[in-house]
Amino acid sequence: MNRKFLTTVVVTAIALATQANAGFVDITGGYNVLTFGDFTSYNDQTWGSLAASGNVIIKDGYSIGTQWANTGNYPENVLVAGGNVELTGDGGSVWGGISAGGTVTKTTQYTIKGAIKQSADINSIFDFNDAKVQLDAFSEQ
Repeated sequence: MNRKFLTTVVVTAIALATQANAGFVDITGGYNVLTFGDFTSYNDQTWGSLAASGNVIIKDGYSIGTQWANTGNYPENVLVAGGNVELTGDGGSVWGGISAGGTVTKTTQYTIKGAIKQSADINSIFDFNDAKVQLDAFSEQ
């Protein structure tokens, strides 16, 4: 009798977990960091891609997209900003391309392993407004 009960509990738990995972939608577009506004950080790293609807200010050794470091396979939009991008300080790396709705400025110590697109049509790359609407709706569930 106890064995039948345990089997039922396990099967039910697996079914519930499957239902919960079936509804998962990646609203972030695959970005490790997604912020609706400005992003400022220093002396650290982001393993994957970063997207901010506002300005991005990176200082002193911060690296973005380190999972692609020295692979030779650098994604096009590792760093996406709706505003300006400033890479300042003692250096760091962006292991892929940068797309900014505004300008991109950097010190000579920063390494960028991809194309730099300034005044880019950011909504064609990532729709921050749609993502925000989806996240707000998801948080109300």
